[in-house]
Amino acid sequence: MIYLDHAATTPMRTEILEAMRPYFSERFGNPSSLHSYGQDARAAIEQAREHVARAIGLDPVDAHRSLRFTLGRDTTNEDVRYVSEELPGIVEELRKMSPLSSCSDDL
Repeated sequence: MIYLDHAATTPMRTEILEAMRPYFSERFGNPSSLHSYGQDARAAIEQAREHVARAIGLDPVDAHRSLRFTLGRDTTNEDVRYVSEELPGIVEELRKMSPLSSCSDDL
């Protein structure tokens, strides 16, 4: 079977699942907490942020400012507001790059 409905869920790549497995069982913690579980989680997020930053060509030193991980619609809406206020014009540029931009006049 070929699964094409990735709008709501997407299968996780095996290597990502393996990297995340410890955080689903023995290294879990709220990254906003001050206890060791939380600090371990925070360090893992920052390490992931630096890894992703390097992979997409961002300066890892600035990754904490320029690369934001979101968990859902509400957080994403806050991030869009942040980007539109901090980086004028970028939202319009992203709209132009969207595959839907050619049909936006019809909406």
